[in-house]
Amino acid sequence: MSELNINDCYTGFQHTDCVPDTPPGSGAGDDCITKWKDKKDEAGETLKNAIASVQQRSEALKYALEWEMKLKWYCENIDKTSEYADKVLREVMGFNSQVTKVCTNAEIAVQAIQLLFCEVKAIFEPCVRQLVEIMDQVNNCLKCITDPGLVRDKGILKVLYEFDQKLREIEALQFDALKKIIEALKCANILYYSICKGKNGEE
Repeated sequence: MSELNINDCYTGFQHTDCVPDTPPGSGAGDDCITKWKDKKDEAGETLKNAIASVQQRSEALKYALEWEMKLKWYCENIDKTSEYADKVLREVMGFNSQVTKVCTNAEIAVQAIQLLFCEVKAIFEPCVRQLVEIMDQVNNCLKCITDPGLVRDKGILKVLYEFDQKLREIEALQFDALKKIIEALKCANILYYSICKGKNGEE
């Protein structure tokens, strides 16, 4: 068995930047320790910078994930809003279609009621009015006749009386009918002007 040489042991563990010519214990290798400390300090600084960089990237990743969640939430809300907007649009379009039909019918109704008013008035006037005036004159003349033989509830006088009563009923019916027609025309005009004129942008 060969004898162990301490220089061989030292050479096997020597640092690449430190190749002393003397064995340990001689004090000549003190500069190796200084170099190792410098290397350690450099490695520590590198590690510190690496840790700081990792922390920065970790914070950036955290913010990115938060913004990703926010954007995802925004996108979901935008999709929901779009669905609601489409639904509202369909409802508005349907309502607009119904309003268009209502306006068409309301305009036709106004015209029809105006024609009805004219027709009813034409039926009763001037014939009924003239007949009423004639009957008033006849009644006034009959009041002047004092002949006791003239019986008012028989014959021609009875017929004239009944005819006069019918004329009065027709005159009242005319007034009532025209009044109802005017009310209907008023309602139709209110409906048309409150909805349709505003819809068409007219004054």
